[in-house]
Amino acid sequence: MSISSSAILDALFLIAPQFQTTDPTILANYYSLIDLIRCQVNERILACCGVMVFAFLLAHYLTLQTNPNLGVYSQMAEGQLSIGFNVNADISVLNLTPYGRSYVDLINRTVVGSTVTNLPVVLGGVIQNMPLGCCGGGYGWGYGNPGGV
Repeated sequence: MSISSSAILDALFLIAPQFQTTDPTILANYYSLIDLIRCQVNERILACCGVMVFAFLLAHYLTLQTNPNLGVYSQMAEGQLSIGFNVNADISVLNLTPYGRSYVDLINRTVVGSTVTNLPVVLGGVIQNMPLGCCGGGYGWGYGNPGGV
């Protein structure tokens, strides 16, 4: 069950109308970018929230594409040419745009948590009987597995 690129673009145009276009060259760029970011989204875990996650991530990358200095400069001035650089050591690229922050927020509200697979069950090695995703897409770490993994 793969989320279609056209569904992602429909959501993108709703949440970030500034990127809406019918230009075939720009749309080809969007489709290429969608193919590149597919490795960053686990569609199976995100269930019905996957379309929005893709749209937020796509809007984030498109915003970075149109403003390549985002996050590099913290201030600029014209008179007497003053440029301040952003040198925060713990800066996250996803925090540079509202779309990236929305992506992180949606992921944090959707993912069931992390697990260490080699721990005994009593120490949290396996999550059992926990609804998965925003739509109750299953239990444990797979679909239709009510007894856990």
